[in-house]
Amino acid sequence: MCVVSVISNVLAQQQVIDKREMKVNLYYSYLSHTSTSRKQPVTIPDDIVILLEDLKSKFIRYSDKFRAELGAELAASHCAVKWPDDEDSGKLTLQCTVKEEDVGAAEQVHNWTDTCQTIADNRLASIATASDQVCGEIWTKFLEETKSVAQSELTELYIEEDDNSFSLSYVGVGDSVAKFRAAAVDVSKRLMEELAKAKSKNFVLISKLTAFQLQIIKTSRFWEMMSTGVEVSFHTHGMSLQGTEAEIMAVKVALYEEIVNQIQSRSFPCDQFKLKLLRKPDMMQYFQSIFEQKKLNVACTVTAND
Repeated sequence: MCVVSVISNVLAQQQVIDKREMKVNLYYSYLSHTSTSRKQPVTIPDDIVILLEDLKSKFIRYSDKFRAELGAELAASHCAVKWPDDEDSGKLTLQCTVKEEDVGAAEQVHNWTDTCQTIADNRLASIATASDQVCGEIWTKFLEETKSVAQSELTELYIEEDDNSFSLSYVGVGDSVAKFRAAAVDVSKRLMEELAKAKSKNFVLISKLTAFQLQIIKTSRFWEMMSTGVEVSFHTHGMSLQGTEAEIMAVKVALYEEIVNQIQSRSFPCDQFKLKLLRKPDMMQYFQSIFEQKKLNVACTVTAND
């Protein structure tokens, strides 16, 4: 056996061990052997695709401020954003910006998916949507005055008008939606009062109705069979009546006594699977559409967990 030793840059030093001086030779370890480190492979996370509601998607495309804030927060976690566009408006895509060759790549991709998903979900949850429907006779004036009164909130909202159904939809972040909606309801109520006064009629707004009660009233349309000239309008926040004091009182009596207080209902027990299915808005709307096609005055709701 042949042993070859390579010794270089030997330094003689005086060392003190247990109070005794000793002369030792100091070797540079990297001259006598080599060490190799194997780089661990890094897996770059897949893109995160988030499906958006139509109104929220439109708001994100509309709001430069929202995109800038969300983009900056995600960029700090090594995430780039592909924003929804006109061709693919329902998707928000998050892409990892870390490369395999980056220093510290393994640490940067650790929990990347959960972190970025949480950031995006929290931001998207802060977006609120609402809509209101008004009487067609005041529609144009309602839009004009509402936008004038809530001018400061308009910069924070995406607004969508439907001239066919006389409904106004809006979406935004924070309390901007609540402020705008409060202003819209006040304007609608005042304009309806002015309209009723111009027709020499009284105006009554009924807002203390549950969604279930409101649905019953809409499907029954009982006032059409009454000998009154009362005009009935429905809004997202309730219903309104226009007519003489006596006519309105007659409708209110019929409303509360014949429809709300005396409505007959039937309960059908469901297992958990059917209950989950029925809780979906699309499914409930499907059943309601069948009742309307058959001209049945029926409103359905899920009233218990079991």
